[in-house]
Amino acid sequence: MKTTTLPEPDEIMQRLTTVNDLHWNIEHFYPLIAKAGGTERAGSGLPLLFELAIADVTDGDPLASVMRLLVPAWMRAIVDDAEVLAEGLAAFQEINGPLAQK
Repeated sequence: MKTTTLPEPDEIMQRLTTVNDLHWNIEHFYPLIAKAGGTERAGSGLPLLFELAIADVTDGDPLASVMRLLVPAWMRAIVDDAEVLAEGLAAFQEINGPLAQK
């Protein structure tokens, strides 16, 4: 299984903000993803990174469903390795079905 090293936390914050610059995400959600900065990740683990962060900031309410719509774009923003990204997007699609648009 191929892995990649995620960008450093500050870079993750910047990249996620280019996808969606909603102040609430910047203050509450993006820091949870940025904590993974500089760590090595497999593509199949990327959906879990986002799912755990979404669970931390929502109570399973409709906001969680809305946030999941952006996960593919957020993964594209922080993963530079095309193979790892493809694996992550495929895993996300497998978990979320039609919600997950490549």
